[in-house]
Amino acid sequence: MEIGPGVYETLISKAIEEKLKKQFSSDGYLVKMEGLDSAESYKMLAEHLGGVVSSILKDRFQRNKGQDTISAQVGLVNKVLRYIEDSEKIDTSGDLISDEKDYTGVFLRGIYERIGLSDAQVEARAQVHPITGYRVSNLFTGGDGVSMEEKLKRDIQTADEICWVVSFIKFEGVRLLLDELRSFVERGGRLRVITTTYMGATDAKAVRKIWELREAGRDSNCVQIRASFNIRQDRLHAKAYIFNRNNSFDTAYIGSSNVSKAALTRGLEWNMRVTSVENRHIIQTAQATFDSYWNAEDFEALDTEDALNRFEEAIDSVRHPQSHQQIIYLTRFERKTHQIKVLEQLEYERREKKSFRNLIIAATGTGKTAISAFDFKDFSERLQKTEGRKARLLFVAHREKILEQARATYKSVMVDSDFGEIWTGRKAPNSRATLDQLFITIQTLGNHWEEVLLGGSEYYDYVVIDECHHSTAGSYRELFTRLQPKIFIGLTATPERMDGGDIKADFNNRFAAEIRLQDALNQQLLVPFDYFCVADDSVDLRNVNMRGEAYDQDALTGLYVNNKRRFEIIQQALERYLPSVHDCKAVC
Repeated sequence: MEIGPGVYETLISKAIEEKLKKQFSSDGYLVKMEGLDSAESYKMLAEHLGGVVSSILKDRFQRNKGQDTISAQVGLVNKVLRYIEDSEKIDTSGDLISDEKDYTGVFLRGIYERIGLSDAQVEARAQVHPITGYRVSNLFTGGDGVSMEEKLKRDIQTADEICWVVSFIKFEGVRLLLDELRSFVERGGRLRVITTTYMGATDAKAVRKIWELREAGRDSNCVQIRASFNIRQDRLHAKAYIFNRNNSFDTAYIGSSNVSKAALTRGLEWNMRVTSVENRHIIQTAQATFDSYWNAEDFEALDTEDALNRFEEAIDSVRHPQSHQQIIYLTRFERKTHQIKVLEQLEYERREKKSFRNLIIAATGTGKTAISAFDFKDFSERLQKTEGRKARLLFVAHREKILEQARATYKSVMVDSDFGEIWTGRKAPNSRATLDQLFITIQTLGNHWEEVLLGGSEYYDYVVIDECHHSTAGSYRELFTRLQPKIFIGLTATPERMDGGDIKADFNNRFAAEIRLQDALNQQLLVPFDYFCVADDSVDLRNVNMRGEAYDQDALTGLYVNNKRRFEIIQQALERYLPSVHDCKAVC
């Protein structure tokens, strides 16, 4: 091996050792070495030994051309194994390569059942194999003369289980593989597919065709499909085809090809075909990732006619938005795993800590309102059993829009389209005599305390303060003195206040449960975002007067709002960082 300045990850052979001592021992070079990881050392040592033996066998082939080179190579390998057995006292007899007449110079290609098949059918099956076999990994770039379609067909015909994760599935692409997939499930194979509704690119007919393959299988679970219904956000862009075999000769294609006619036939697509013989760790990672998607809440099972119809409607709503404009979709809220954990923590707080003032910290987008709605539903059901009545709810926020969104969530969770009344400066309840489920702004509550509390301070069983980081303000203080509910809930995504106020004081001085922003991002509950800080030298606060412990608000407005130079800086930053200022979704 030739060595020179550069980076390496290789064992130090005697030859390399000699070169290091002779050529690179001076002060002009830093020779960096690391200790072998005992858990991984066997791989490097085995690769080194395999490389040496391979070189020797290749040399033997070249020197013995025209003679029985395979027999000579087999003899050398067996000699090495016998040496290991003699020197290390390890039984290698089962690993010796057979030298019997019928088994010399051949390798095992396959074992096929004859039952129910003619000799011609068995022989035909025995001839079907991937072009590049089951051992060697390859990169296919669409210019090798053999289409992706043909490659996939051959792997389908020899697999026992197939797992596909593809962003888009087109009908013409499925049609190319339909016969092979039908034969696959007929002989007992299991097919699992993950796809999306993103951009409406998938053909619903293609997904239905795959689903209908189960009719040809030995049981209804032979074909299973899961899909992401997120039509706007492309969270899944993977294209991977995994072929598992009971004998562990697994293969996988990972690359750029979706299930479309163009991608599988004439497209200049790049796909890496990996084998478990050469790259077992890659296939294991691909399979583990597939299984994590399969079990994730983002992907819903298409296992009924209703589910398929909903999938078709989602695709159609993207392709033909005009025809869907008059349709109002109500979100159906179901308990997510992270929300269940919060609900369990609330139950622990009340049962073990006897704490009924519960502050929930949940990053925006994780469904903190839904958490309170599920908690209220559980509480109300228990109250119905113990006291024979429904629970009374007071939901307080500082803006009408928040109340409207909250009531919609509660309607869904409670499965009650008439649930709740909204009371704001612009909207009043239909009947002030019955305000059992009231969504009210803090400003309106401050002006109508007597009407709200006609039933007394204990009238409302369950009180929610949304955006609870505002609760240290004077307008919220009456909530904690006038109301005595069975349960008090505070909701916020941002509990830390810049003025040093502590919202925990009203909730037994602790957070009952938390889902912080970074945790939500790590769990893929939220969309990852880019965060840009723009240097601003156009504002000088040194001459701004103080009013108490805060800046003069009017002076700040003059500096920040009426500042042409500052807007120029912001505009330049937008143009520098964003591909299009008109297409981004942003918070400033």
